[in-house]
Amino acid sequence: MLLKRHPDVDFAGKIVRVKASEQYRAGRLKQKLLGKNYREAWSQEIEVPVFDIGKQQGGLKIVQKGGGQQTLSLRLQDSLGHEYVLRSVEKYPEAATPEMLRKTFAQDLVQDQISAAHPYAAIVIPPLADAAGLYHTNPKLVYIPDDPRLFEHRKNFAHSLALFEERPSNDWSEASYFGKSKRIINTTRVLENLADDNDYQVDEAFVLRNRLFDMIIGDWDRHDDQWRWATIKNKKGDIFRPIPRDRDQAFFLNEGILPKFWSHKWALPKFEGFHDDMNWPSGFSFNARFFDRSFLTALSREEWIAEARDLQARLTDQAIEVAVHQWPPGIFLINGERVIEKLKSRRDKLVEFANDHYSFLAREVDVVGSNKAELFNVNRLANGDVHVIKHKITQKVEVGKKLFDRKFKKAETKEIRLYGLDGNGTFHISGDVRNSILVRIIGGKGYDKVSDSSRVGGIAKKTIFYDKKVGGTFQSSGEVKNQLSGDAGVNEYNRKSFEYNRLAPIIFGNYNPDDGTFLGAGLLYQTHGFRKKPFKNRHLFLASMAPSTQSFNFRYQGKFTDLVGKWTLGLEGDLKSPNYVNNFFGMGNESLFNNKINDSPGIEVDDAV
Repeated sequence: MLLKRHPDVDFAGKIVRVKASEQYRAGRLKQKLLGKNYREAWSQEIEVPVFDIGKQQGGLKIVQKGGGQQTLSLRLQDSLGHEYVLRSVEKYPEAATPEMLRKTFAQDLVQDQISAAHPYAAIVIPPLADAAGLYHTNPKLVYIPDDPRLFEHRKNFAHSLALFEERPSNDWSEASYFGKSKRIINTTRVLENLADDNDYQVDEAFVLRNRLFDMIIGDWDRHDDQWRWATIKNKKGDIFRPIPRDRDQAFFLNEGILPKFWSHKWALPKFEGFHDDMNWPSGFSFNARFFDRSFLTALSREEWIAEARDLQARLTDQAIEVAVHQWPPGIFLINGERVIEKLKSRRDKLVEFANDHYSFLAREVDVVGSNKAELFNVNRLANGDVHVIKHKITQKVEVGKKLFDRKFKKAETKEIRLYGLDGNGTFHISGDVRNSILVRIIGGKGYDKVSDSSRVGGIAKKTIFYDKKVGGTFQSSGEVKNQLSGDAGVNEYNRKSFEYNRLAPIIFGNYNPDDGTFLGAGLLYQTHGFRKKPFKNRHLFLASMAPSTQSFNFRYQGKFTDLVGKWTLGLEGDLKSPNYVNNFFGMGNESLFNNKINDSPGIEVDDAV
């Protein structure tokens, strides 16, 4: 959309005094229930420059209206083709609220909890990211006036406070804060490139530094679309490095009786909040669960700790203090000192956070190949550890450059899953050991070869091979369990298959004319496993009592998916007062076994709870 000339319109150099929002004011009771949060900062008046679309960056044109589920935004473009974004500071959660709950108390509650996000968090991040050696956008606070050059967007954006920043995409080769990259792409394109050609690699140490930085600043919303990737040229192949965007959730608070209740491990742990410490780094990282398991697979615990210590050294007290002082004076007076204290505390505990999250990710690890020919060497070591090395196979069918090298420790890792994708994968398994880590080899559409000379003690096989019945060769000393199948899905790789285990309390009540009021409580425990859908095991324990009649009921239901082949085991027990006991044992094909247990509300939590 080209700008029409409006010679009389000129906002350059103008300053206004404005508040982010007036709707988050609350009395003592509301603050106690829903949190004090950053309500004072939202209603604090500050000075902000007026945005002039005709002069900013030499003049900008509107590309399109954008925005996520809660934010209004405009994409803009300058004369060089660089894109920018105007993003509203105020949030509008109606689109993110289920339709049946809109215009209700539930939507009002979601809207009120916007106060837990700091309206000006994003402008503190660039100097912190510079100190950390990370890429970043450079958001600036601006006031959008009633400008006729906004055209049909005028009614939605006029008289509003916004963040103006670069939109990392395509060529930003002159921008050091984007790695001077000529090719910036999204996460989907990165995954496609990695699958298509193994000359592409991800800088995992740089990814890790970003994710540890997220923990320090308390930014919980780091899903795939919150990242763009700089392509860094290298003689051995291009390297991808992440560029985080949209830092609106940094310093997100969790205060008040209700928010603290729903942020427990069995509910929504990602909302644990920006405090001096972290309760559970992996629960906080829920939105990044697929991102982390795709781009943090090659580094050892020692490398995680080294990266955490390096980041601690970079984020000095002075760097933190200078960054937080980017806030307007009135905002710093309200929140500045406390945020500085929390940043320093979280920085000082970063090694502990890194250790915790590393252990969580190390339990099951996917090592993913590409659509090119590759060699996977799996060496089972005498102490039970497993050393996995992946090499490129050249067009001359020679072993080429090393693509992956990690020694998995038996004390840390339960399963290693090797995916060949569509390339011709060659898998060598060796080693003589009493006990070791389970290794699953999932072939692909290519011609896969498995050669096994390993020996592992114990009854259960520690290497399992999945592939089609035709299209490859298989040679084993007897240590590999052969899972060849005619099912096209046998070679499927689903990077979003991971689910958290669940442990959740249940509280319920009921009433009937005979017994009066029933009060009950229980637990739901649910675990997940490789290709066990919708879960591996689920246990439901319920107990209820009617005080008026002294009657009670204890009930257990258990389900074990695909316990033997495609056969699922179900168990049920029901004990009622005074003298009625009912037990049920059943086993059947999953397609015939009806699931009688409804999913518990709440979020998945770690099986260590």
